[in-house]
Amino acid sequence: MNDLALGFTMGVLSGSRSWLAPAMLAGANVPPSMTKAMTLLAAGEMVADKHPRMPARTNALPLAGRMMTGAFTAASHATPDRRASMAIAGAIGGLCGTWLFFHLRRAVAARVGPGVSAGLVEDAIAVAAGLAIAKRVT
Repeated sequence: MNDLALGFTMGVLSGSRSWLAPAMLAGANVPPSMTKAMTLLAAGEMVADKHPRMPARTNALPLAGRMMTGAFTAASHATPDRRASMAIAGAIGGLCGTWLFFHLRRAVAARVGPGVSAGLVEDAIAVAAGLAIAKRVT
C-alpha cells in the first residue's frame, strides 16, 4: 500500500471515532503521555457516542474534527517532504470515513435496533480496522 493510500485509511478510521486513529496509530510517533491522553479521549468518545443527545457526526463541527484528526494521524507517519500530502489524504479519508461509518451504523441499527447495540458493533468494527491498519504502520 502506498503512503497516500495508508494516510487515507488512517483518516477513514478517524471517521469512525475522531480520536480512535490517533490513539491506535500515532503511538510510536508521539510522546507516551500524549498517547495516553489520546487513548483516554478515544475511550471517552466511545462511551459518549452512545448517548442520544450527542450531535450527529455529520454536523460541521464533528465532521471537521474527524477530518483534522485524520490529517494529524496521517501526517505523523510521513516524511517531512510528504507531510502536507499525507495530511490531505488523511483529511479526505476522515470525510469519507465519517459517511462510511454513518451508513454502516444505520445498517447495523436496522438489524439489531438503534442505540447502544448498534454503537457497540460499530466500535468493534472500527477497532478491528484500526488493528489491521496498525499492522501496516509498524
